[in-house]
Amino acid sequence: MNAAAEVNQQPAATPWAARAGNAMRMAQLAALHLLVFSLPLLEAPKNAACGLVAVFWALRTALTRAVGGRWDRFDTAFALAIAAALASAISNQYYDGIADVARIALVAWIVKRSPLSRGDVIRLLFTATLALWLALAIGYVDYNAGRTPYLQLPSVGHVNQSSLYMALLALLTFCWALDDTAARSWRIYTGASATFFGVSLLVTASRAAILAYGAALVLLATRHLGSRRIALSWRRVLAACALVLAVVAGGFLVSGSMRPDAERLRDKLLVTSSVAQRWQHWRLAIEGWHASPIFGRGPESFRALTPQQACAWRAERNAPCNLDDYSSASHPHSLYLAALVERGLFGLCALLYLLWIWFFALLRAGDDFRKSQVWAASAAGLVVVAVGGLFNTTLRVEHGTLAMLLLSFWLASSRDARAGVGAAPNDATSQHQPR
Repeated sequence: MNAAAEVNQQPAATPWAARAGNAMRMAQLAALHLLVFSLPLLEAPKNAACGLVAVFWALRTALTRAVGGRWDRFDTAFALAIAAALASAISNQYYDGIADVARIALVAWIVKRSPLSRGDVIRLLFTATLALWLALAIGYVDYNAGRTPYLQLPSVGHVNQSSLYMALLALLTFCWALDDTAARSWRIYTGASATFFGVSLLVTASRAAILAYGAALVLLATRHLGSRRIALSWRRVLAACALVLAVVAGGFLVSGSMRPDAERLRDKLLVTSSVAQRWQHWRLAIEGWHASPIFGRGPESFRALTPQQACAWRAERNAPCNLDDYSSASHPHSLYLAALVERGLFGLCALLYLLWIWFFALLRAGDDFRKSQVWAASAAGLVVVAVGGLFNTTLRVEHGTLAMLLLSFWLASSRDARAGVGAAPNDATSQHQPR
């Protein structure tokens, strides 16, 4: 169904209400553009945009009585995610991180129930790529001037968090560049974006993000080549390999080349101390989970845990303890252990349920949808969240918001994605695919 048609076809809405509802829909779209543009750049506008998205959706729903279709498994997943965060916060009287966790899930849930066409989604993601170009330009200036130790985005911060954000948009622009049905100018822009974002990701030398990026590149490129009967000559294969090698080499060459500590920065991938620290974070997370196994210790509560607390808990069990086995941090550097320690078994099961249905919805989507750029964006989001989540906390603030938006954009613009079946796409939405 066409996005605007959903508003106008509600039988209970008067003509005035339908027009007002469509105005609210356009206002919500503007707020979404503000949100995706400000995510890597500015703090205050993105917080305001989240509120505006919710307000305009609520006003449109009240006017048109259209709530975005019937309840489905993704609604259940979003509800479980929010319920797990609330249960954890209430049971521990720890509310410091509830706002960020709830915001990521609530914004995604609202967008999932919004009337978006594929054209709306492509334009939103185009805005997101423009914002990343600008954010990286600012990031490179600060990085080469020595104001930041590593390349990072202005409103994302830490290099590992910034790299996850880059990986999401590097993957989706890579897939867009492979779309041989799109206009030549579009493929040039997306190809340049994929190269720039990919090189920048390598500059960060963040191993978790690079692992997710590499895994997704292989999967999505294989899917693309398998879905189109393209006769690849050896020259094309060699040229593609040479391009990949050039991008990798270029990433390391430009990695802090203007800084006096460039050699140390280029060696970041080979440093093993951070791996040992992750083991220490994970051990601390396990001890924290043992102390509160069902609902966890509260959203974003890992940052309050200390090695001394871990040893105190072990002493209660008459178990030996070495303080050097544990290390404090702002998060446990694992999506799954973060869910376990902060939201308990309830929160971990809610997370795994979301990833499970996300994976199978992508897998079971119809052929026409699997060829779409919106499907590729959602697939990129899943791989970065699930694979990068093995070694980093991939659903936090900016990059978590973007990843969940990639899922919700696909769900909102693809009716068969909501049901998780391989029905043919609706003609009214498929016409918005860029050509």
